[in-house]
Amino acid sequence: MESLLSLFSFAFGAIIGSFLNVVIFRFNTGKTIGGRSCCASCGRTLSWFELIPLFSFISLGGKCRKCKSSISSQYILVEFFTGLLFLLVALKELSFFSDLSPESVLGVVVGWLVVAILMVVFFYDLKHMIIPDSLSQTLFLVAVGNFVLNLFLFNAGVGYAYAHLTSALIFAGFLGLLWLISGGRWIGLGDAKLATSLGLLLPLSSGLSALAFAFWIGASVALVKIAHTRLSESQKRITMKTEIPFAPFLIAGFILSYFMQSDIFHISNLFL
Repeated sequence: MESLLSLFSFAFGAIIGSFLNVVIFRFNTGKTIGGRSCCASCGRTLSWFELIPLFSFISLGGKCRKCKSSISSQYILVEFFTGLLFLLVALKELSFFSDLSPESVLGVVVGWLVVAILMVVFFYDLKHMIIPDSLSQTLFLVAVGNFVLNLFLFNAGVGYAYAHLTSALIFAGFLGLLWLISGGRWIGLGDAKLATSLGLLLPLSSGLSALAFAFWIGASVALVKIAHTRLSESQKRITMKTEIPFAPFLIAGFILSYFMQSDIFHISNLFL
């Protein structure tokens, strides 16, 4: 039974990931989400067997069946990681499928919705360096809905409310302050909006940990990119003033903290 539920969670996530690719590529382009998929190079409408999540990309060798042009690796990355995260959410919230209580099922549904939205934000921000308000607003509605249901339907209590509201305020307040002080040069307002929802989804200790992880990961990636461009012959130099999308790091920090249930204060004690 556990194996079947695990397989279902991963497969369902991969299918959702396939749909998310459509959203990412067509968002704000004027194209409808419901149109038939086609090759980005030759325009040929794809057959059903070319749209099977993961399998089609691998079997085609990452190339169009007709024109042989390369297919963006984003397709398989989104499908795989959405499937993987759907599986991990189910395992975490359902305690490896041993807890099927309404509260745990709600955790899975909310977790899957959050993963789907964050996957779109992650790749869209990487490509366009902007977080559409509609995505931030949708995530905020999910976070508020989760907060209200846990508080009033499952009687989470005052401690729950304090921990999550404080996390949201600190998350949003800190990034909002950075945006205000820098005039948007250090960080975008969209990042602060996104942070509000991420903070509300986590208790205070995990929220602080997610914020720390985001800056650690972001700084590490930036330093690696700077070192790489200086060592290579690339003419496009990356400096400390180069704009780098921050939402992917926020999302990575959130995911790490969510699954690890990290407490940054406990982690810091390891080095003292």
